[in-house]
Amino acid sequence: MQQMNLKENKLCVIIWANNKHKRLRELLESLNNQTYSKQNYSVHVVVQREKDSVNFLPECVYGAIIHYIENPEFFSKDKAISVFVEKLLPENKFDAFVFLGADRVVGENYLEAVNKNIYEDSTVLTGRLEVRTSSKSMLYQLKYQILNAKQHFVNNTVNISRRMFELAQVIDGNNCAMTADVLEKTGRVCFETRNDELKYSLFLASNNLKPMYCPFMASSVDVENFDASTANLSSRYSLFKYYLPLLHKKPWYFIEFVFSTLKPGALFALIVYGILLYSSFTFLSGIGLRYILHLGVLALFSTATGVLASRLGPKSLMYLILYPICSFMLNFKVVTKKISLKGIQKQIHEDENVNSATVNSIVSDGRKDLICKLDLVSEDGMRKVVFRFKKRRFVSDAHLRMYDAMEDISRKLKSKGFILKVCQNCGHFESCPDGTIDLLKGVCKVKGNPEHPETAVQTLIWNTCSGFMPQKISNIINDMANKNKPMM
Repeated sequence: MQQMNLKENKLCVIIWANNKHKRLRELLESLNNQTYSKQNYSVHVVVQREKDSVNFLPECVYGAIIHYIENPEFFSKDKAISVFVEKLLPENKFDAFVFLGADRVVGENYLEAVNKNIYEDSTVLTGRLEVRTSSKSMLYQLKYQILNAKQHFVNNTVNISRRMFELAQVIDGNNCAMTADVLEKTGRVCFETRNDELKYSLFLASNNLKPMYCPFMASSVDVENFDASTANLSSRYSLFKYYLPLLHKKPWYFIEFVFSTLKPGALFALIVYGILLYSSFTFLSGIGLRYILHLGVLALFSTATGVLASRLGPKSLMYLILYPICSFMLNFKVVTKKISLKGIQKQIHEDENVNSATVNSIVSDGRKDLICKLDLVSEDGMRKVVFRFKKRRFVSDAHLRMYDAMEDISRKLKSKGFILKVCQNCGHFESCPDGTIDLLKGVCKVKGNPEHPETAVQTLIWNTCSGFMPQKISNIINDMANKNKPMM
């Protein structure tokens, strides 16, 4: 199992963090107390500082060197780490790089275990995950027992089996190590999300850089920060579809790795089996009941074998049975969080791209004037006018010019028997091109001298006044005035 590498490699430990990681100091303290020789490793923390915030860590804490990102809105986790590694590689100071999550805690012999398992070049290792809790809350204690039983079962059955048969493993981006030559070949890291971890693991394995599980690289995470999410189905299917035509050129371990990406979760498997069992009882399925029962017996037998191999006690087994319920609740929390984040991002995008102003206006129903409101909206380069009166609401189509949007809403109101009394619809108004697209400005001739337009008062298309006169009436009056003029 464990290879005894007696050489002491130069290790570079890299941690990406921000001010939301509350357990970073605990991790740095545990790394400062390693049994591994201090002259053979250094710890670097790449910190994403929030905009306009102060540094929440000194330049050096517990022997770790802190590197603040100057423009964090531009650098993602992967990009920040990749740029940092790219600067270190030409110096050839380190034989291997270790990547840890800021929410993890490691034992005092962690780096020693990493070094012992780096016994050749092109090594990629991913470690064991354990669960812990410091909370006395009954809910957190129950969650801890369930997740601890599940992790114990997975580590001692699935993960250890894959290591024994030298099968590739999906990288845990918060607890992994790789030799410098791997980073020189790939030029980057990619484990910001679960989808990225799977994509990067397949990419490495397809290039004969097999990620391997190392049970001796143990890290623990508090139940509050435990991430139960996995790569989503669409991402797994896309990767499977991408690599499927290339399988005939690849070694057997990679073929198995690609097909393993489509394995269902425990909860999904239980739901599918329940549907099959129900369909057989109600004769909706053509599959015989005995075959489905045999499948259930086989699943129970394999699970019992795994329980025996993992050496779970009766109490831990009881908590393991509760895991599907816990998994559903954890994944539901992840999904709702993603939906909320998308909603927030959409709202931010709308706020950034939509400008609006509200003005009071007057609308007439033919008998009396009514006070209304007009929302003048500019959205992604297009203009709209929203008419609001009590609970009534009319919206114009989107136009390039505000002038056209105002004309459109006036036409819609007219079809309903209303006249919008704004300057643009007034017979005394004359539009004045001012070089802008919206064509907002004009002059009101009734307030000035009609014989001398230069004395006319400037106004905007949405303004209104008591001297409003519809354009048709204005045209009739002008025609009559022209007829009564004396001939020269």
